[in-house]
Amino acid sequence: MPLAEPTMALDTKSSGLDKEFEALFDGVDEADLVELASELGIDDGPIPVSKPKKADSKSESRHIYSYMSSTQARHFPEEQSPRVNVDEIIQRVADDDATLKQLILNNQEDLSAEKFKDLCSALKDNRRLKTLEMANVKLGDKEATLLGDVLKVNIGLRTLNLESNRITSKGIKAILKALEDNPMLEELKLANQQMGLGAGVEMEIAKLLECNTVLRKFGMTFRANGPRILADRYIMRNNEIARKRRTMMDSV
Repeated sequence: MPLAEPTMALDTKSSGLDKEFEALFDGVDEADLVELASELGIDDGPIPVSKPKKADSKSESRHIYSYMSSTQARHFPEEQSPRVNVDEIIQRVADDDATLKQLILNNQEDLSAEKFKDLCSALKDNRRLKTLEMANVKLGDKEATLLGDVLKVNIGLRTLNLESNRITSKGIKAILKALEDNPMLEELKLANQQMGLGAGVEMEIAKLLECNTVLRKFGMTFRANGPRILADRYIMRNNEIARKRRTMMDSV
C-alpha cells in the first residue's frame, strides 16, 4: 500500500516534533534516503523530507519512539521472570480475573505448545490483562500466528513483549497485520529474534505499520536505515495523533 501524502508530511512546527525528526535522521547519508525513496516508489524528485542538521543531545533524549539495537538473544533475570503455575494462570486469564493486570512469563520452560494454545484461547475474551511478557520462551511463527488471531479480537492488552524468541518475518507480519484490527495495543517488543531479516523484508515489515495509528512504541532490530526511518515515522505519527487526542479531551 503506497504511503499517503499526509503521513509523509507531518507539520513538525505545529506539532513540536522538529527536533525529533533531526535526531531521527542523524547519521543517515544521502544513499539511505535515496534507498527509502526508491522503496516507497518516489521517483519524481527527492523524498519529501529534507535532511536536517545534527540533533543536539537534548533532542536525542526526548525520543518518543524506541528501537532495540542488540541482535543477540538475551536471558531475562530471574527477578523479572518468577516461576508461575501455568495452568493456574491460564484459568485466571480465562476467568478475566480483575486482579491480573500484568502477566510475566519470561524464560518459562513449562509453557508447552498445548498450554500456549489454551492461553491464546483464554486471551481472546480477556479484557482485564494489560501487559503480557513472553520473552525467551522459544516462540516461533506458529505461536506468533496464534497471537495474531488473539490481537484481532482482544481489546484489553496495551503491552506485548515477545523479545528473544524464534519468530521469523512470517510471524512478525502475522502480528502486524492483526494490528490493523486492534484499537488498543500501544507497545510491541519484537527485538532479538534468532533469525536475521534482509533489507527488503524489513521494508515490508515497516510498511505494515502504516495502517495502525495506535501503536506508540515498537521494539524491532532493523539493520537497514530505510526501514528503520519509515517505521520511526509511523510511530512518531501515532504519538502525534495520541497527543492531539489528549489535547482535544482536555479542552472538553
